[in-house]
Amino acid sequence: MLFKLFFYFVAIINGGGAALAVSFLVPSTWPMMGGMFAGMAIGVAVLVLSFLSLGWVAGPFEIMMPGMFIVKIAGMASGMWITMGDPKRETLVALGLITGFVVQLIFNLYDRALQGEVKAGNQ
Repeated sequence: MLFKLFFYFVAIINGGGAALAVSFLVPSTWPMMGGMFAGMAIGVAVLVLSFLSLGWVAGPFEIMMPGMFIVKIAGMASGMWITMGDPKRETLVALGLITGFVVQLIFNLYDRALQGEVKAGNQ
């Protein structure tokens, strides 16, 4: 149970970190496609940092699989949103946090549908 909570924590950190990094690095004067691709690349860089720092605790599969979806969605959406207007940084981070939570929830529900609930210990 604690590992599942930790996976949600890592997912939320990945999404929020990707959106925050994009908000600092992508200027609003870029075209939308440039902001989208830069947001995706920045998001992947945030995921690599997260993986290198937390991968030994949670395991590579549980960070990288949902993380690729999370940071790409949050990074691309944030990059495009910045180029369309000038949103508040808090709004972008909230977008990343919500993206991280929702994608991790989808991964957990799909895993449960495939395998069923995994019991801890010898129960």
